Amino acid sequence: MKANEGAAQTRRLFFALWPDGALRPQLAGLAAAVLPSARGVVTATANLHATLLYLGPVAERRQLCAEHVADALAGRAFTLSLDHIGYFRRPQALWVGCRQLPEPLLGLVSGLRAGCASCGLSTDVRPFELHVTLVKKVNADPGRSPILSLHWEVGQFALIESLQEEGVTHYSPLRFWNLA
Repeated sequence: MKANEGAAQTRRLFFALWPDGALRPQLAGLAAAVLPSARGVVTATANLHATLLYLGPVAERRQLCAEHVADALAGRAFTLSLDHIGYFRRPQALWVGCRQLPEPLLGLVSGLRAGCASCGLSTDVRPFELHVTLVKKVNADPGRSPILSLHWEVGQFALIESLQEEGVTHYSPLRFWNLA
């Protein structure tokens, strides 16, 4: 955020893949299955998502620019095969992800990163790793166990707002974009 935007109201935003109603219970079931060995806080079913690009606190003017970037993208639909469990030491999160990332997904992330950078938004420069966080506050890597692949037909992506209410975080989709 630029210094002159300090007084402007901001929203905590990110672009994400937002699972449909059929996939959410499957992801929640996977979280419940790994919880006994993980000993942590299961992600609320309504919050399950795969972040494409975290934007952070964003003023309205930059949000509109990011939405125009998304409007201009001509991404293609794709299928994800969520086929392995992983662990991030920081922030102590157990997740499900893909061994192989489809080219349309990588193109979508690349387009969002480049476009949002042109809006003056700072973007992550690390290699993209798709993941859906299942359990948080896991103090040790519980190890890997084989899972049956969950197939996710991705036909859209969303701009999501992260909200805090009474100490609880929840995510609210603001807008969706269809993939051809």
